[in-house]
Amino acid sequence: KDNEFKYLSNVKKLLEIEQLINNGDKEKAAEGILSLKDFKFNDVEQQKYQALYEKIIPQLAAELYYKGYNLYKAGKYGEAIDIFNKVLGYNIKNDQYQYALYLIAKCYQFQGDNINAASYYNQLINYFPASKYAKYAANRLNELQKN
Repeated sequence: KDNEFKYLSNVKKLLEIEQLINNGDKEKAAEGILSLKDFKFNDVEQQKYQALYEKIIPQLAAELYYKGYNLYKAGKYGEAIDIFNKVLGYNIKNDQYQYALYLIAKCYQFQGDNINAASYYNQLINYFPASKYAKYAANRLNELQKN
């Protein structure tokens, strides 16, 4: 009985997420989608979940990435870090994700927070060792160690 209630409750959430998307509230829709990522739907509902995910998450991640990049370029490092961390939360392991990790580290470095900078550079190197950004991160880590 409890499982059935939970299932129906999560199906209702899917419908609410679709409504949020239709109303243009992408970030709230994305939060809802991510909150259901570990739930096991049956075939039809799983297809619905997947369609909603693909409709909103990659697009929102890209939009936030560019917003973060513009904040970074404007020297608004704290705001850029917040936005880039949202991008990382969408967990799309593409070039933008890797560059967001790198730029978060640079933002921390520009703010004089070398501990957090090193942490993000190391994450990038550990998760994406073959990435061109990992090479940049290694160079930045060397700079930090010299200071």
